[in-house]
Amino acid sequence: MMTLLIGISLMGCSTERIKYVPLPVVPIPANLTANCIPPLPEQPFTYGASVIWNDRLLETIENCNLDKQAIRSIEASRHSAHQ
Repeated sequence: MMTLLIGISLMGCSTERIKYVPLPVVPIPANLTANCIPPLPEQPFTYGASVIWNDRLLETIENCNLDKQAIRSIEASRHSAHQ
C-alpha cells in the first residue's frame, strides 16, 4: 500500500505535523497482463500463408510489447507518486 505525505503547517505555531495517509494501490488492468496468444497458421500452410502468418506473429509480439510498456509506465507513475 502506498502512502501520501501531507505536511500541515499551522500559522503562528512553531510546530509542524506530518500525517501519513494510506492510498489504495490501483491494480494493473487485466487486459495488460493477459497472455498473448499467437494466431494459428492458415491451412493449407503454403509459402504465401507462411508470409501472412509471420506478419500476424510479429503484430502479436508488437502488441505484447505495448502492454509491457503500459505496465512499465504505470509502475513508474506509482514510483514517482511514492517519493
